[in-house]
Amino acid sequence: MTDSNILKRVWEGKVPACFTLAQEDLAHEDHAPPPIYMFLPRVSYFPLVTEKVIRQFSQFSECALKTASKNMTSETRGKLEHEMQYTQSDQIDTFKQHPLIHEFWLEYAHQPLKWHYPIGLVFDMCADTMDIPWKITVHFSNYPTDLLLSPPVSRLAVEAHFLSMIKEADALKHRSYVINQMQARDHRQLWNGLLHFRYDQFWSINSKLMEPLPQNTKDLPLEEMSAPEIPENKPLSSSLNNMSSSKCRTFRYIPCRLYCVSENSSSTPSGFIQKLIRPLNDDGSLTSLQDAIEILLHTSKNPLVQNTKPKGYLFFIHGITLPHETPMQWISEHLSYPDNFVHVVARPQSHSHRIKIHNPSYM
Repeated sequence: MTDSNILKRVWEGKVPACFTLAQEDLAHEDHAPPPIYMFLPRVSYFPLVTEKVIRQFSQFSECALKTASKNMTSETRGKLEHEMQYTQSDQIDTFKQHPLIHEFWLEYAHQPLKWHYPIGLVFDMCADTMDIPWKITVHFSNYPTDLLLSPPVSRLAVEAHFLSMIKEADALKHRSYVINQMQARDHRQLWNGLLHFRYDQFWSINSKLMEPLPQNTKDLPLEEMSAPEIPENKPLSSSLNNMSSSKCRTFRYIPCRLYCVSENSSSTPSGFIQKLIRPLNDDGSLTSLQDAIEILLHTSKNPLVQNTKPKGYLFFIHGITLPHETPMQWISEHLSYPDNFVHVVARPQSHSHRIKIHNPSYM
């Protein structure tokens, strides 16, 4: 399988889900809407792909029907009116009539789902892959502000968070040079590619953010850096075998976050660990996934991992476990989420009986 094939496979990954409306939000207990089944793109975000679900369920919710306008602050309303400029006309009336749909929240197994995280990351953190489809409950009341980012839960809010993550990632990889050289239309094309799930549109811009630097240019201006529109069609085996530390093109740092799942599967995962991960070790060798994990777990103040060894965990990226010797530079270029971060989920091996392990066929 070629490098570009892997990027496409990652982009096309989906999670089957079943949405139901929370019982406490029903306007009439004997008149519940039928469940809605969807395939959710792993690389997208809940507010971008659940508008149909929210619009339909809001018609059956007493909270959404009776108290929407009353609970809408002027600041929130202003944000939503701005967002309507980028919204299809057939949805605008629904937003005006039921603005509380931007205060919805989702829950799985009593765990509120973080709407500003990529769907695939949330699934790897929370879901039981032996219990498919993913059973998600939709709520319109009692928003858990202590566990989730404050509303509005909207496209505009996701866009702001997404672009903030992109900028942080490029600061780590290129000292912000690439993102600062982009025009506003490039940012819009990048966002629209994700919003409308268009691979070519997204990667025509994102490939510039994924272009590594030659070793001897790490501390020099990046004017001569160029990026292909779509990554090369090199076989993966060739790509990995030719990745020697002496002539490897790398980023300055690898944008990477580690999320640790508790032994108590019913508890909500909280926070992440993020440290500076160099693509090369001090001895000049390529930093592997195992190297990065040990760096992230070492001296962590997170009580969940203080007494934890890497051997006690299974590590997932896009729902798969990778060989521990896989170079982080390669992972960053091929297995980052659209926000340009490598999101690694650590789950205790004691949960292995309820996790279906996917060994990547392309490794």
